[in-house]
Amino acid sequence: MSSSTRTTIRRFVAAVSVAGAVLAASGCSGAGIDAGAAAVVGDRRISVAELQTATAELNMLPGLQQSIDQRSVLSFLITEPYFVQAAVDKGVGVSVDDAKTFLVQDNQWVNTRTKSVEPSPSTLDFVQTFLARQKLFPQQDGSGPTQEEAVATLNAISAQLQDAKISVNPRYGTLEKVFDPQGQGVFPVNPADPDWLVKSAAEPAATPSPAP
Repeated sequence: MSSSTRTTIRRFVAAVSVAGAVLAASGCSGAGIDAGAAAVVGDRRISVAELQTATAELNMLPGLQQSIDQRSVLSFLITEPYFVQAAVDKGVGVSVDDAKTFLVQDNQWVNTRTKSVEPSPSTLDFVQTFLARQKLFPQQDGSGPTQEEAVATLNAISAQLQDAKISVNPRYGTLEKVFDPQGQGVFPVNPADPDWLVKSAAEPAATPSPAP
């Protein structure tokens, strides 16, 4: 694996890991959401199965030194249309094909369970959001938007999120819709109190009763 590819993967994980790092009091509840949905954004439903598949596939990236959690993935899936459209509006749109090229060709992704190089649609949605988000920030070579322009775009996305009807399954928590300058342009899914996801993962498997 080349040095540039390793750097790309590190930045990839660093960018998504901040999604769970900023805690705030606002957000949206999961009132009325069905158990099989991780979130509902307007008339768009993100299923628990889609979320779990994307999380598992993203963690198959070679060279990862820390895993990508479900809340981080859910944050990107919820905000996908907003970041993708913002990139289009700025003339730096990212296609699904771009997402697949980044994942499979640039970062040598393969499904380690099936040996397939065909990521799921939800995985590609995540990567497309990640790439669109990157395009909205100043670039290392000095190109791209200014910091002020990036902040304006993120504030505009924040306003759209606040106007949208978004419900998150309480299992995952609540979406932070307010742009936080310390959050590196990520709108995190904050854990509920108590944290259902952690509690569920920590509970031991039921022990079967002894045979009579």
